[in-house]
Amino acid sequence: MKCEILEALTNYTRKTMTEAEYRRYTARKELLAEEVFEEKNDIFINLHLSRANMGKQLHGHDFFELNYVLSGECTQTLGSGEQILLKEGSLCILNPNARHSLNIENDSNIVLNILIKKSLFNSTFWSLIEQHEHIGPFFLSYFLSQDKSSNFLIFNSSLTPDLVELTDRICGEYLNKPLYYKVTLRCLLVVFFTEIIRYSTIQINTHTFTSKVSVQITALFQYLSLNYATATLVSTAEYFHYHPNYLSAFVKKHTGKNFKTLLNDIKLSQANYYLLNTNMSIQSISDELGFSQLCNFYDFIKKAYGTTPAKYRQNALK
Repeated sequence: MKCEILEALTNYTRKTMTEAEYRRYTARKELLAEEVFEEKNDIFINLHLSRANMGKQLHGHDFFELNYVLSGECTQTLGSGEQILLKEGSLCILNPNARHSLNIENDSNIVLNILIKKSLFNSTFWSLIEQHEHIGPFFLSYFLSQDKSSNFLIFNSSLTPDLVELTDRICGEYLNKPLYYKVTLRCLLVVFFTEIIRYSTIQINTHTFTSKVSVQITALFQYLSLNYATATLVSTAEYFHYHPNYLSAFVKKHTGKNFKTLLNDIKLSQANYYLLNTNMSIQSISDELGFSQLCNFYDFIKKAYGTTPAKYRQNALK
């Protein structure tokens, strides 16, 4: 990391921690909420300084947390009591179910924290969630399953020049907030994840991914992710050779949602992606999602966000 970016990020971290009077660290909260994010921001970035160590105190959070070791090492303690040593180049992703604590010996160890709201994973990292054999089940186990086991992924890779440059750009965009920085941040994070995935070995807590039910839920989700515009309960049941009543009961039992709600959640995630990451017209997005009339798409977005698709896009990209 460039010295000027490291210095600026260190100062930013100390400033935000001072303003919060350690609300998020030393108050020993068991659940850290989205109050940590700046207004209208889906991403929060800082450094994990040694004074933020929480010892054996575990905490959870209502967002995804990424710990990326840029220099030195740190120790991740999980809710199960397992301790994992993260070395330079390691990235640990914790979902909102995870309870953990992170400790470093001193500030010569540089650990970057990237906190991301749940909604952003739906809208921005959709293609990665769908396609990767480990990442897909990891996120699906949180978004779709009622199994609330604490899940984590650890990517062990070398700190390549490309990753260092990407990290500098991500931090620079976040700190300086130039025009359209939110869009740029989302794009850079997708590239960052892609680079990490390409060159890493992956460590997961696999117990939540191996059951027959998890495989079935993942298959169902993948099918709906490809066919959200035309899928119905009957057509989906026919594809999987289930009776519609059985599929309806299965979805409700294992996701806590009825079929229509599950399908609408997937459509909403796709709507988010198209609105925030493409230049597609509102009409084109409506057609892509399978709405027979544009007014139905407007009602769909209004019910979810209380505004029109155009205003939602405009506000999110400010």
